[in-house]
Amino acid sequence: MVKGMNRRKFLKTTAVTGTALLAGDIFNEIALAQELVKTPEGENKISQISTKEVSKMALIIATFDLPPREKMDAFREKGREWVDTVLKMPGIKEFRAYRNIYYTSPHVMLHEDFDSLESCLKFIKSKEYYAHIADIRALGVTNLSVQMWEVAPDYSVPLKPSKG
Repeated sequence: MVKGMNRRKFLKTTAVTGTALLAGDIFNEIALAQELVKTPEGENKISQISTKEVSKMALIIATFDLPPREKMDAFREKGREWVDTVLKMPGIKEFRAYRNIYYTSPHVMLHEDFDSLESCLKFIKSKEYYAHIADIRALGVTNLSVQMWEVAPDYSVPLKPSKG
């Protein structure tokens, strides 16, 4: 803590700085992450990396509410076109769609799994993505939320229960 800085101001400053470092400017495809690492000599050293240096799997999770019944046929047609477009995007590994079994909001969740953060960012910034968002909003899709996730460093591969 800096001399003359109270605890509250210190926590606010470090939270904002940490958020800025971790989030970075995703539209310029650069984000920084810091971690404390032990050197072979036993010293603690701060290591800083950018997303340009690390290529990890990334996941887009989109949730939304379905349009009114009278627009469902057009929505389904747009959905089929969209899935075809997504599956042709560079870096896409998998597409999954889920429905909420309780019929509450959000009604639908989509998972779009990419081979890297870079592929995911290119997808999010593509003309096709923006056109699709405009199309589904025009059809009455509401409560649209899009999140982008990367693999957690401590669990970079899927874990499964042991058999037996």
